[in-house]
Amino acid sequence: CTTARAAVTVPGATMQTHYAAPLRSADGTVDAARTLDAIRARGSRTYSYLIYPKAGYHAERDWATLPAFLVAARARGIKVTVTLTPPATTSTLLQPCSSNLLKPFGGRYDTWMLELGRLARRHPNLAAVAMDDYAYSSTKRASTPCPVFAPGTITRWNGILTRFAGRPLRVIPVMYLRDILGGRATYWSIQHEAPEIIWPYTESGEGLMTEQYAKIKKYAPKTRVHVMVYATKFRNTVPTPAAVRQEIATAHRLRPASVVIYQQRLD
Repeated sequence: CTTARAAVTVPGATMQTHYAAPLRSADGTVDAARTLDAIRARGSRTYSYLIYPKAGYHAERDWATLPAFLVAARARGIKVTVTLTPPATTSTLLQPCSSNLLKPFGGRYDTWMLELGRLARRHPNLAAVAMDDYAYSSTKRASTPCPVFAPGTITRWNGILTRFAGRPLRVIPVMYLRDILGGRATYWSIQHEAPEIIWPYTESGEGLMTEQYAKIKKYAPKTRVHVMVYATKFRNTVPTPAAVRQEIATAHRLRPASVVIYQQRLD
């Protein structure tokens, strides 16, 4: 699972977002005050709030906690992006592609957007919605298990969000390098409706971030790219704290739309 956005001046005048890994209370609910104070201390003024039904997250409980989290974030001058997760990672084997684990609204993503729009109307610091692993559910991706996101989907979602929020609000898809460039790419099919993307850099420790970012910008020079740095294990790579700091610094030097730090421990 992967994503986000931001609002504070940090090294290189690039904004920074912390994503996921919230601190929790003894009953498992998100501890808004501790989480938000911790990300402020680390230089972020935006937090990406993950709605996910696995790996220690509880979609329905975390959804119920979101309004109070938004209130606490606004009191601290922090913006919030809400990250949703696609069918491929939120469905049981008996109900593939249903997102039946993603409660309370399941795979009714239009309903998610409607309810998020209503939340955004009440909470002006809800700044964006991200859709994790978007290409995994693209109808333009060959052999994808859940091809339910057709071209035009993001445009429809943006319209729902904006209508119910009463202000412009958009969905930012998470797109890996292979989703943007190469023979398996799908970004070409949504580029006109998604001029802003979150790009997870997955080659931790390989020193390829600058080169890969340059290739993305050459292909899509007008696209606003949020660079996501892994602060946790990805595949077989476990980055050291020093490596994470170095990659965050490299990402800032690129001057992207923002630097997103994924799953950094906050305790």
